[in-house]
Amino acid sequence: MRRWMLAMMAALMAVVLVVPAAGADGHIPSIVDVLSADGDQFDNDWNDFDILTEAVIAAGLAGALDDGGLPFDVTVFAPNDAAFRKLAQDMSGVRPTSEAQTFDIVASVGIATVADVLLYHVVEGEVFYSTALTLDGADVPTLLGPTFQIGVMNNTRIMLIDQDANDRNAVVNRRAADIDVSNGVIHGIDRVMRPIDLP
Repeated sequence: MRRWMLAMMAALMAVVLVVPAAGADGHIPSIVDVLSADGDQFDNDWNDFDILTEAVIAAGLAGALDDGGLPFDVTVFAPNDAAFRKLAQDMSGVRPTSEAQTFDIVASVGIATVADVLLYHVVEGEVFYSTALTLDGADVPTLLGPTFQIGVMNNTRIMLIDQDANDRNAVVNRRAADIDVSNGVIHGIDRVMRPIDLP
């Protein structure tokens, strides 16, 4: 069971994003546009979102995270490929050598579990970094249901305290925070959050 959840939770990011600019028609990119900005191919650039993008597609969540997919804006705490690699290594005991291998290890827990883990990283409404800094100790409900808690360190860094007391908590990467999109905001994080407490 622990391996099963570990594969789903390798977390978010130390990433420099390539965010698509608004087009000539004024189109502002959606969450899906940003996640797949460099395409949805595995490229072994561990700082982008190829694994997250493939997981969103496999779990059938791309429509919900695209423009108009939900009746409200959301905040996404997005793990990069390096975060999923950490998770896959925790699950398998082997450090994956490619993004494809990493995805296969993570997906081995089952798509329904992957979907649950992804939904644990999505919050209704837009929560920008400056606002999160004022929410120390707040419990944040997720689209999955279970909450995580915001912890503020040194008045400048944001930690996301998940339901697993036995694993390190995710930290928001300030350089990958406040990515404003048409249907919400994205923050990169350095670990996958876990919606249950694993032994």
